[in-house]
Amino acid sequence: MGGGGTVPAAAFAAGGGLSRILSVVAVVLAAAALGVAFAVPGPTGPAGSQGPAGSNGTNGAQGPPGPPGAGTLMSSTSAILNSEMFTGCLGIASGQVTMNVPGPGTIWVQASVTASGFHYSGSGSGDGIFLYLSTVASECTADAWTSTMLILDNYAPSQSFWPTGHVQEPFAVSGAGSFTVYVSASLYISSSGSQDYWRSVGLVAVFYPS
Repeated sequence: MGGGGTVPAAAFAAGGGLSRILSVVAVVLAAAALGVAFAVPGPTGPAGSQGPAGSNGTNGAQGPPGPPGAGTLMSSTSAILNSEMFTGCLGIASGQVTMNVPGPGTIWVQASVTASGFHYSGSGSGDGIFLYLSTVASECTADAWTSTMLILDNYAPSQSFWPTGHVQEPFAVSGAGSFTVYVSASLYISSSGSQDYWRSVGLVAVFYPS
């Protein structure tokens, strides 16, 4: 038939197979491109607005107490008295102060004592009261801190007196504990008995940590 001849049927079959192969390859490449598009993240979007504050949580359990501070501590005591005075070394009623200290340091103690008595002028002796501080009750050892109240015989008329004496002294403490300091007095008076009395006593103790 003419010069063109006839194209074999196998040629059509081969051409159709190539088309199918190319179609499959195109589908695979498209799927791969889609997978890459999902795998690679896009740019970060803008931050959203801040949300409202949440509600407060419940309070936690209370912690253990802290150690004592380094500040000073103070203790004081006082009493109104009406106790008779006698000669010799005597502890003064209610004349002690106690304090608990947390550690080593110094306790500074001050005491004020008021007495009343009648001085007899011309008796040949004056009236005297010596005040002491000690960690031992009724202890009258004289030292540089001993305080003295004197009414000299020839320099005062026969009359009643209400002298007030003050005594102070530091006491070193080596560690924590309870400490008591006492005020005591030794007397020599021109007359003892119904007219000589302790009237009041007051003590203040201040602790200074070292």
